[in-house]
Amino acid sequence: MKIRSKVLTVGLALTGIACSLCFGNTYFSSRGIWPHSWPKEIEAFRARSRTIGEDWATIHQIPFDTPEEFQKAWPHILGLKSKGAPIILEDGPSTYYSFSNTTLRAGVRILCPLPPWPVHFANGTSLQLGPPWPDSAISAAGELPEYVMEQGGTWVPFDGRKDVGHWRARVEIILVIDHQAVDTNHIQIPDTETLIDRRGKK
Repeated sequence: MKIRSKVLTVGLALTGIACSLCFGNTYFSSRGIWPHSWPKEIEAFRARSRTIGEDWATIHQIPFDTPEEFQKAWPHILGLKSKGAPIILEDGPSTYYSFSNTTLRAGVRILCPLPPWPVHFANGTSLQLGPPWPDSAISAAGELPEYVMEQGGTWVPFDGRKDVGHWRARVEIILVIDHQAVDTNHIQIPDTETLIDRRGKK
């Protein structure tokens, strides 16, 4: 845990992020701090957004006030998702864990890997987070697992063991739906996408 926390702290400091709140190893930014390489079509929402940094993942959440702005941004947000990763549907308002300052009435929550910093392990192995991921972490279909862990000096899919550190690998999208600004009836979701419906499961 100490190693993972150090990676996150250094990553945030080097990117010049001023966090509005910090709880343990969880950081809350006062604006969206996603990479500037992301589509310019979502840049206008950066000031109203929020980024949450955990020691195993980064979460960007973007609120939308009108269906027009959501529909315009949706194709570009969808393009950020990893191949094979699901689209998760939730009712709004939705709160990340129990932190009230992360409540999203309507919008998207994008679950991402940490910035590409090296992670050092007790066995002497040093691995970089983020792409390009090694073949050992990618399935035959070219898909990333939700999380990876270190094994044999490389990244491999996380096997669920509680005593092993793990880090997010793929990018997933959570749609927080209020049926006004955000409604799946007004956007296109390809038939090839996997949907996980958590609506009605508060």
